[in-house]
Order: sequence, then structure tokens, then C-alpha cells
Amino acid sequence: MTEEKKQEKKNINDFSKYQYGVLAGQFMKDRKTQAYVPGALDMLSSDLGLGEDAIGFIEGTYSSAQGLQKASEIYSGLFEKKISEYKPSEVLDWYNPVLKGLGDEAKSALIDKFSTDSTFGEIQGKIEKNSYILQAPESLFSEKDKVKAKEELEKLEGFNQARGFLDSYMIESLRPKAIEASKKKTLDSMVESWKQL
Repeated sequence: MTEEKKQEKKNINDFSKYQYGVLAGQFMKDRKTQAYVPGALDMLSSDLGLGEDAIGFIEGTYSSAQGLQKASEIYSGLFEKKISEYKPSEVLDWYNPVLKGLGDEAKSALIDKFSTDSTFGEIQGKIEKNSYILQAPESLFSEKDKVKAKEELEKLEGFNQARGFLDSYMIESLRPKAIEASKKKTLDSMVESWKQL
């Protein structure tokens, strides 16, 4: 394996190990899916290589809705922090499950939107800065500044839209494994409680 490939693989693992934290955060937002949060966190625990030594922390997290919420927020934040350090083109491999099966034209257009010298974090900074300029009171920025900010946001709109869809589909593709882990945990626990009767 070449040094470049090793670095690329390292980059992917650097943020993707937190991907189930993002899914847990999405599960927490909807009462119907909150039961699957422990499964997503189990998958996260596995990806992080947490073993028997961390069982107290893990079970402590599962003991309350607040613990589940906090863990989801922390790991979702770590995912965003880590991925923000990379250029979109550097993480295309992570999106492969979503890109696979697309036609050449669609795949090429999406890859083109991700061809930039800016990192995810820099792009997000540009979006926030230009959004602020547009929403700020007239007295803070000139009309020329507002026109420029609007043009910059329009340039970034395609990227932002592509990332939103790709992230959404990628995280959604993790759902079956998290649900399977939740099912196992719930049913094993139920059967274990019957033994106590």
C-alpha cells in the first residue's frame, strides 16, 4: 500500500469512526426512533474500539435519556470537527456507498462540486460570514458588500446542497446496522428480565 493510500485511509478513519454518533443524534430528534439510539451508540463504541474496560461509561450513558442525548451531541460534534479539517475531495471515498450506482453524469457532477481547495470548515465559515452580511442591518454593510455576499452564497449553494444530500443518504445507510444492534440489545435484555421473575 502506497504512503498516499495509507494517508487517505487514515483521513477516512479519522472522522468516520464518529459517524454512528451523527446517526444517534438523528435518532434522538424523533420519539419514534429514540429506541434505536443505544444501537447506534453500540456501533459507535465498536468503531471506537471501546471494549470491556469502558462498560461502566457505556452503561452509564444508557441509563438516562439525558446520557443518550449528551453522548449523541458529543460524538456528532466530534464528527463535524474532524470532517471540517478536510477538503471535500479528500473524503469522497467515505461517500462511495452513496455514489455507487449513480450514472456517470450525476457522479461526475457531484464530484465536481466537491473539487475545491477549501476545507469543509472553511466553506462553512464562508457560508456563515456571507449569511451574516446579508442578514445584518443596512448600516453595517454596503449594498456592494451585500451583493458580493449574495453572489458568494449562490456559488456555494450547489456544494451545500450536494453535501446535505450526500451526508443524509450516507448516515441513513448506517441505519440497518444500528437497528439490528438495538433489536439484539432490547430483546436480550427482555429475555434476561424474564429470568428474574
